[in-house]
Amino acid sequence: DTEGANLEVTYRQSKGIQTEYDRFWDAHDTSDGECQFAGKGWNNKTFKPKSDLNPTYAYMMFRHSNIQGDLVEILKHLGIKLNLSKSSSLIYTFSYTKFTRLGEVDMSKLPANNSGAVTETFGNSTVLRTIDKIIVHEGIKFTSTTFGGTTALENITFEGIIGTTINFGSSPLTRASITNIVEHLSSTVTGQTVTFKKTAKEAAFTADEWAELIATKSNWTFSLV
Repeated sequence: DTEGANLEVTYRQSKGIQTEYDRFWDAHDTSDGECQFAGKGWNNKTFKPKSDLNPTYAYMMFRHSNIQGDLVEILKHLGIKLNLSKSSSLIYTFSYTKFTRLGEVDMSKLPANNSGAVTETFGNSTVLRTIDKIIVHEGIKFTSTTFGGTTALENITFEGIIGTTINFGSSPLTRASITNIVEHLSSTVTGQTVTFKKTAKEAAFTADEWAELIATKSNWTFSLV
């Protein structure tokens, strides 16, 4: 009958759509991460990976994507995880994105003293408010663009040791975030500078509290902009 025929056509179409979906994502999910979701064509409707993302080269992975909102919750809804611990590069990974929150960003395997590895990792992500955790090692060489233009960034937690000059001059960080950063500055390096946004510091600390905090890392230069 007509109804049965229509159901059969719908079934065959859905099977075809599912097959194409599987074919695309089975190939796309094997990407090393380079430019994998970069560009404005990627949004909350088109971002539907099937399996966990384990990039080995996350260069420009999400740069300029139109995926919006809390990436932790987006991935949770999809039932997948993003693991950056194996990536040899985080250049432009989240630059110019519209994420409000990122989960764990594991930089622990990045090469030491390679200033390119974290160029503009989060740069110009102007709605990013929270990074749950950044895992670092003392040899990571941050650049002025790693956090450049993160004008909404308030909440950040580090794990590991920060051993090179690092700049948060764009970010209205909270007291807890600033304190966490200072606590994770190396106690042994010399000649390195950490920069904070002056208005964020003044909103979070009295003069005496600030003096007490930075005295714990007297081997560092503290800059306010």
